[in-house]
Amino acid sequence: MVVVEKISDVAQLLVDAAHQKDVVGFRSLHSLFDEETHENDVYDTLEAASRALCPSSLVIYGAVMAKKADGCPGSGFYDIINNLRREEFREVTGHNDVHRLTKENRQDIAEIERDRVYRHAEAHF
Repeated sequence: MVVVEKISDVAQLLVDAAHQKDVVGFRSLHSLFDEETHENDVYDTLEAASRALCPSSLVIYGAVMAKKADGCPGSGFYDIINNLRREEFREVTGHNDVHRLTKENRQDIAEIERDRVYRHAEAHF
């Protein structure tokens, strides 16, 4: 469930990272929410904030999210990319199976989309 009153805060977090041509850790995202907020609700709100900034078919602002372990967005991001940019996903990976992504695949896909995000933010925000 989307936490509607947090969409603006999450969107600002994403735009700030995009303006800096940087990424933002998931800890920063989670800090915007009450401790009792379910993790799925946090991620649903992240996706809603990304879509509020720009339709996912054009740019996926969630690309600027980065897990501490590998600097990549979460698995939901790759599902969206595979669904919306199937040919590009296949060009990078050689397949369309999100469960077979290597660390290099995840990083390459994230960098491609982050570049789109940075350009979009520079032009629109």
